[in-house]
Amino acid sequence: MRIQQVNGRKKEYLDLLLLADPSENMIDRYLEACDMYVGMVDGRVVCEAVVMKTGEAACELKNLATVQKEQGKGYASELIRFLFYRYRQQFAVMTVGTSEAGVAFYERLGFVKSGMRAGFFTEYDPPVYENGRLCLDMILLEKSLSNREK
Repeated sequence: MRIQQVNGRKKEYLDLLLLADPSENMIDRYLEACDMYVGMVDGRVVCEAVVMKTGEAACELKNLATVQKEQGKGYASELIRFLFYRYRQQFAVMTVGTSEAGVAFYERLGFVKSGMRAGFFTEYDPPVYENGRLCLDMILLEKSLSNREK
């Protein structure tokens, strides 16, 4: 997979961004202030990630998605490992917020639970459902970039 940074026209990837964050209004709140990367295979975009600086020593993975027919092939994991390497000199910690359904994926990549934002997903209209269940709370996780993977 070839990874490249997107330096403009990030909304061209809106369909992919909406897979991870189903509200265009929410995406509009952070997208332009973030770095965006896409993973490409055979000239096709298969995944994307959006990262925001949240402090002097921390960044947050705001959005991560893989094209549905490409899921399960390790593309998102490869992209996250690239981000660990890319941001390790700049930040000590990467954080991410996800629904309960995403926790195991991030834990496999070395993230650990660090908190919760109660009722976060209730801000969405329409409500967010995953696997037929209403999402309520955002689970926060973090990963030390000093003990990074390559």
